[in-house]
Amino acid sequence: MDELIEENIQSDIEYKMAKELAESKIKSYQKDKKDAQYRKLSGYLLRKGYSYDVVSRVVREVIDVPVE
Repeated sequence: MDELIEENIQSDIEYKMAKELAESKIKSYQKDKKDAQYRKLSGYLLRKGYSYDVVSRVVREVIDVPVE
């Protein structure tokens, strides 16, 4: 039980840090189309070491891409 709580806390921290970084970085991609923004921002966050699940969630929220 404690491991699950700890994992949830770590996931929440990772999400918040990734979102903060994405919100500041997206400003440099404002002139790009949404698909290019998505690709660039995803790559940037993945290179920073964030998990695919977190990156996918954050990028969709920051760029306002609908979930399919």
